[in-house]
Amino acid sequence: MYSKKLWLSPTLADILGYNHMPRHSVVKEMWALIKARGLQDPKNKKFMLVDEELKPLFKAKRIKTFGMMKYLAEHMTDDIHEFHYGRPYPEYIVQPNNDQ
Repeated sequence: MYSKKLWLSPTLADILGYNHMPRHSVVKEMWALIKARGLQDPKNKKFMLVDEELKPLFKAKRIKTFGMMKYLAEHMTDDIHEFHYGRPYPEYIVQPNNDQ
């Protein structure tokens, strides 16, 4: 189910500013970030150049943009405890609703 909200790792949450969102929204936000920062490789637009903030997500200097979900998948889960258990939430990130 692609519209289901997933919990994001602290690394991804810090970059996007949300602690949970649907998979398609993560990709949409990442594309907006890539374009805003001018990270598409000018020599081959199928690739992106990874800046310092994104290196913890992608662990490479250059990746195929259409393959970024392979890297981002390990930063998303439907189990809140996998990433956030015992860790404080950054103030700007919405706290989870206990009803969920």
